[in-house]
Amino acid sequence: MVFSVLAGGMGNADVRAMAAGEMDPTGHGLATAGRILGVIGVVLAVLALVLVVLAIVFQIGLAATGGWGGPGQWNP
Repeated sequence: MVFSVLAGGMGNADVRAMAAGEMDPTGHGLATAGRILGVIGVVLAVLALVLVVLAIVFQIGLAATGGWGGPGQWNP
């Protein structure tokens, strides 16, 4: 996630510098790709974090209620 934030920040800085004429615009495509990949990386990291938290909450819920249990199911 750290590298995603860095890629997005560096891409933004480069695109702004190119727009202001402070930097050679030949790398505009790579800077834009860095911005996009940075956003994608952050979104995927946040999604993974949410899934991990949901899995932990699910496991805590199962432990608190005694497992799957229920009629006709094996419950040791």
